[in-house]
Amino acid sequence: MKKILILWFGAFIVTFLAGYLNSVTGSDFPLSGTIGSGKKKVTYYFETVYNDKQPMEIMMRTDIPDLEGYIVNRTDGAADTIPMVYSENRITAQFDSVAPGTLLIYDVYINYEGKWIQVPEEMTVTTEILGFLPKTIRVLVFICLFGGVLLAVRSGIDYFTERSNHRKTGFFALIAFGCYSLIVMPVKLSFELGLVNSMQKVSPEIIYTLKDMSFFLVWTAVMIAAFNVKNSKLVVAIGAGVIVVMTVFLG
Repeated sequence: MKKILILWFGAFIVTFLAGYLNSVTGSDFPLSGTIGSGKKKVTYYFETVYNDKQPMEIMMRTDIPDLEGYIVNRTDGAADTIPMVYSENRITAQFDSVAPGTLLIYDVYINYEGKWIQVPEEMTVTTEILGFLPKTIRVLVFICLFGGVLLAVRSGIDYFTERSNHRKTGFFALIAFGCYSLIVMPVKLSFELGLVNSMQKVSPEIIYTLKDMSFFLVWTAVMIAAFNVKNSKLVVAIGAGVIVVMTVFLG
């Protein structure tokens, strides 16, 4: 019993590390940083993906009283200026509502110590606007994806044991990946693209993307091989490694 718990704990650690690496290296990781120090500090945090109900707001925290700033909105080739407003150690500006799928492209400037500087330095910010995503869908995405990864890794770890449960555990991982790729992610994309309660027709490849389907397809191939080759444990172990790499870069 103790050995089984250790194996599950090891699988959990590998899954956690894969998820963590994905979160800090993914394309939707926010831009953040600090300018200055002490009483002249400005901290910024810009979303690269935004899917709230309200129009997107840019906000920076600062210790500088009455800090001035503005945004140049370059979306669709425009160059509209949006002033930023200071209030209670914050400087903010809000964009107008835009359709889901819009890429907001903008430059942020502040008057720091009498000099106008760009934040981040000499960098244009891009934020993808998506439709509002209910918390229930977020939870289901997490459970199906990382539940599948956990089960896949656990089945792969059986390569180093005398147990032969790798096929059964791998089958449950296949169910989780099937729910993720075939059900949950298409629903998630439908919300993000504003297709829910919409009469708009879209082609299947819009909501059934190769990236999302890859987890189900790869693990299906692994399971087919596991039931048809002699050294099935090695096949499952290699497949689990592939799933971990995919989680880091595609999840």
